[in-house]
Amino acid sequence: MFKIKNYFLLILLLLTMQNTYASERSSRHKQKHQQPNWIKNLDLDKKQIKFIKTRRTYEKEKIRKIRGSIKSYKKDLRVELAKPNADDKKINSIMTEISVLKKSALKSRVNSIKNLKKILKPEQKKKMKKHLILYKETYGSND
Repeated sequence: MFKIKNYFLLILLLLTMQNTYASERSSRHKQKHQQPNWIKNLDLDKKQIKFIKTRRTYEKEKIRKIRGSIKSYKKDLRVELAKPNADDKKINSIMTEISVLKKSALKSRVNSIKNLKKILKPEQKKKMKKHLILYKETYGSND
């Protein structure tokens, strides 16, 4: 009887934890896919919004593919490192590919910001600059 009671409590606890995790994940998903407040504060017109959405979709897909490739290379690196006689040339080659992909992802993000700046009006650029300065002051910089 005692084992059945413990088993039942364990199942109940697991189900409760699963629901909690799912609701947290759902709220994080909503936050992640909402337009940032500073973008809303730029007072964009419909043409700008359409351009940003199109570019953002393209950039997100590009970054997703790059992340998938990085993940694959990291897996290959772990496999190679686990071997008793790991090949240094292969390890270096994999590390080089990961570096190239990370550089490509950063370049894509930078180009995204540059493209955004191209379509902004002068007063919108000032608001964006103000946001970037506040962001840097709040979260610091890796400089």
